[in-house]
Amino acid sequence: MDLSRTSRSGAVSPRPSAVLRAVHEKFVAGEVDATYLEASSLRPLVAKSWQRSLAKGVDPDSTARPSPVGEELARLRDAHPLAPALPVIRRLLVDDAAGSGVVVAVSAADGTLLWVEGDHSVCRRAEAMNFVPGADWSERGAGTNAPGTALAVNAELQIHGSEHFSRVVQPWSCTAVPVHDPSTGALLGALDLTGGPQVATPQALALVRATVMAVENHLALLRVTGSAFEPAPGAPAWRYWARSGRAGWSPTNSDTSGRRR
Repeated sequence: MDLSRTSRSGAVSPRPSAVLRAVHEKFVAGEVDATYLEASSLRPLVAKSWQRSLAKGVDPDSTARPSPVGEELARLRDAHPLAPALPVIRRLLVDDAAGSGVVVAVSAADGTLLWVEGDHSVCRRAEAMNFVPGADWSERGAGTNAPGTALAVNAELQIHGSEHFSRVVQPWSCTAVPVHDPSTGALLGALDLTGGPQVATPQALALVRATVMAVENHLALLRVTGSAFEPAPGAPAWRYWARSGRAGWSPTNSDTSGRRR
C-alpha cells in the first residue's frame, strides 16, 4: 500500500503544525472565539468541528472514551450491517497494510470502532490513544478526527496532524469516507485510514473512496441475489432511524443521535 506520492491537485494542503497548534491552544484556553477561528488559517471544516467538540465538552487532553459495549463487542460486530463486507475491506485495504505504517478502521454510524486492523506495530501504538475496537471515536467522544467528523457531517474528509482536537491524536493523520446502505441511503458507518502524513493524501482518499464503493456494491449484490445479511442468533439489534434529513443505523440501546442510553 504505497501512499507516499503527492499530487499537484486534489489534495487539501495542511497548514504548518506550529501555526495550528498555536490557534488550538488559544481556542481551548478560551482566549479566542469562533470569529478568530474563521479568520485564521484553519480550514472551515475543522473550525466548525473544533467548535462542536468544545461545545460537547470534549477534553483536549483526553483520549477517546471507551464505549460501554465491552463484552458485547463481538455480538455488535456480528449484527452490524457492514459485517458481510468485511472480506472486501480486508482484501482492498487491510491485506496490503502490513508493514506500511497504516491502520484500517471500520466504525459504526454512532462512532464506535468495530474493527481496527493493519500494520501490527502501528496498531499497538494506536492503542495508546485508545484507537481500539469498542472505543467511541465520534466527535462527542474524541473531538475532531476523520471517522468521527466524517460521520458528523456525512462526508468524506481528511484530518491532518494538528487539526485534531485532542492533543494526543495530533501526531497522527487520517482519511475517512462514510458508508451508506445502497437501498435506503442510510449511514452505516465509515472506513478510515490512520497513520502518518502519507494517509492524508489524494491517493489515500481515492483508495478509501473506491473501497467504500466496492463495499456498497457488494451489499447491493447480496440483496439482489437473496443473500441478505442475517445477524447471528442472540446478536443485539441495530435499528434504522431518520430525522432532520438524516438517517442511519444505531444499536437498540442508543437514541437517534447514536448516543448510547
